[in-house]
Amino acid sequence: MRYLFALLAFFIGLAGHAQPVSEHDLKAFYIYKIALFTEWPQGEQDSFNMCSLADGNVGAAMKKLEGRRIGDRRIVVANLSSLAAIGQCQVLFIGERATIELPKIASLLGDKPILTVTDVPLLASVGVVLALDDQRLLFDVNLELCRRINLRPMSAMLLLARNVKKS
Repeated sequence: MRYLFALLAFFIGLAGHAQPVSEHDLKAFYIYKIALFTEWPQGEQDSFNMCSLADGNVGAAMKKLEGRRIGDRRIVVANLSSLAAIGQCQVLFIGERATIELPKIASLLGDKPILTVTDVPLLASVGVVLALDDQRLLFDVNLELCRRINLRPMSAMLLLARNVKKS
């Protein structure tokens, strides 16, 4: 229950700021919080790699998160221009221009525990979809996909999701 309150406080905390937050910064912050409230399998990497594919704006906003931690791993952010390094990511934000590559991305990733995120409404193909609705950022979770790739979104986060796709 305390996770629910903590997560809710994080998301509500954004609304209380007097300064406007850019859409890209808000998306990066949500991606970070979603990653923070997901149980990850043990990894061999010392860093927690957050990647942006074909979206420089969200990638630049994610860069501001570099150095924070997910569990005991320090966040490193990479802006990718090709699919070559996607297997090294823990979180992969897929920009609109790259969504045409989703079948190839899914094939390359297979069942690796890499959380795919986009802001294009393609929930069947990715783990999380971010959606702007009346100047509010919401998110949908593909729980079926997350479970298949051994990621466990915490129940507190799922309660805050607009939609949760189950099997």
